[in-house]
Amino acid sequence: WCSRCESPRPATRARAPDDSRSTLKEDPARAPLAAAPRFDMSPTLEADGNVACAIFSHLEHPRDRDALASVSTVFRDAEKSDASLPGGGVSELEKLGGEFYDEDECEEAVYWYRKGADRGDADCMHLMGLSYHHGEGVDKDMRKAFEWLEKASELGHVGATHDLAGHYELGVGVDVDEAKAIELYVKAAGMGHPASARHLGDCYYHEECGVAEDINEALKWYRRACELGDSGYSESRADLIEEGLDPSESDDDDDDDEQSESEHLATLPQGGHYF
Repeated sequence: WCSRCESPRPATRARAPDDSRSTLKEDPARAPLAAAPRFDMSPTLEADGNVACAIFSHLEHPRDRDALASVSTVFRDAEKSDASLPGGGVSELEKLGGEFYDEDECEEAVYWYRKGADRGDADCMHLMGLSYHHGEGVDKDMRKAFEWLEKASELGHVGATHDLAGHYELGVGVDVDEAKAIELYVKAAGMGHPASARHLGDCYYHEECGVAEDINEALKWYRRACELGDSGYSESRADLIEEGLDPSESDDDDDDDEQSESEHLATLPQGGHYF
C-alpha cells in the first residue's frame, strides 16, 4: 500500500539479471588467456628424420643427396646418418664408389669412399689414399695420401700396407725411411701381398732400399712371390738365379720387359705398386 494515497502499491517489476556484468566476466576477449597445452615434438621430429633417412637410402648420386640435404635441417642431419646409406650399411660404400669410378665420375666415387672411410672402413681408407695420390676426384695431395694409407694399414689392410711402404721408400708425403719401408714390405708379403714379396726380391738382388745384396734372400722372396700368384716375372728370375745366370742381363735382352713388368703388377692378386 502507498502511504500517501492509501491505494495499493503497484507491483514491483522484477529486475532482470545484470547481463552486462556476466557478459564482461565471460567475454573471451577480456578473460585471461589459459596456458597453451604443451606438446612433445620429439616424436614428430624423430618420425620426420626416419622418413628422410628412408628417402636418402634410395639416392645414390651425390648430386641428388646434396640437393635434398639443402632443403632443411632434418634432411641435412639425416644425410649424415648411417640409416641414410644405400644398401643399408657401410659395407656397400666401397662398391658404390667403385661403380662411379668405373664411369669416370671420380668426385662422386670419392664422396662414397669418404663416407666409408669416415666410418672406419679400411678398403675405403685405402681408396682415399689412392685418390689423393693420383689426384682423382680430389686435388693431388701426397701428405693426405700417406695419412689415409697409414690409417688403413693400421687396420690391417694389406694393399695399403704395401703402398705405404712405397711412400716411405721414395719419400712421398713423408720423409724417406728405407728401414720402415722394408719392414712394411715384409709385413705385407707376410699378409699375402705378391707385389711386396716380388719387390723384396728386387731389393735384395739389386741392393735397393737400404739393404745389402743377398742372392739367397732375393731368391727366397721371388719364390714366395710365385707362391702368392706372381708366377711370371718372379718365377723367371728365381729360375735364372738358381741356374747361376744374371736376371738383369735377361731384362736387357727384352725390350718389352719394363712395360710388361709394370702392367703385370696391376694384375696381381690384391693389386700392385702404383708408383
